[in-house]
Amino acid sequence: MRRIPLRRDGKEDLILMTDLDDPTTYPADDLLEIYLQRWGIESMFQQVGEVFQLGRLIGTTPRATIFQSALCFLLFNRIQVIRAYVAVGRDAPANSVSTENRFCDVRRQLIAWTEMLQPQQTVELTSAPSTAAQVRRRLQKLLQRQWSERWIKSPSNTHKKRRQHRTAYPRGGHSSSYRILATPSGST
Repeated sequence: MRRIPLRRDGKEDLILMTDLDDPTTYPADDLLEIYLQRWGIESMFQQVGEVFQLGRLIGTTPRATIFQSALCFLLFNRIQVIRAYVAVGRDAPANSVSTENRFCDVRRQLIAWTEMLQPQQTVELTSAPSTAAQVRRRLQKLLQRQWSERWIKSPSNTHKKRRQHRTAYPRGGHSSSYRILATPSGST
């Protein structure tokens, strides 16, 4: 086994353990770069699973799973592009815009679209080809105008203690409905 430590300024140190023990064939810098890319991919998979609530799949066959995965990855990439335009329009970092909240809005808008328009109308409205520059200008215009405060990512609360709510139980641990209703409040 080979142990490769990496000291990173302002970030957590990283230690990679590998069985690729030949440093000439597998330089440490290359292995660390690949590992860091892999971590980005794994966190993307986790985010896709959370944002699109993939705990429940649309089908159990391999084809259904592949279809749902491909659709989720496509939507995720589109939402990341929109997220970047929103951030630029607000002069904010992209990671301050919530992917999940943005997806909820996109889902609501798609539902509204399908409720308001017939399939043929959708085809007519979306069939005209657009250049990349036209799409870019349209997104900039729309997303600068339609900013929503709910797109801001909530601060992490994983370290905050939750307030405990005490449940008031009647003396003796149990009671009848009649006795609870008949007894003046506070004297159970």
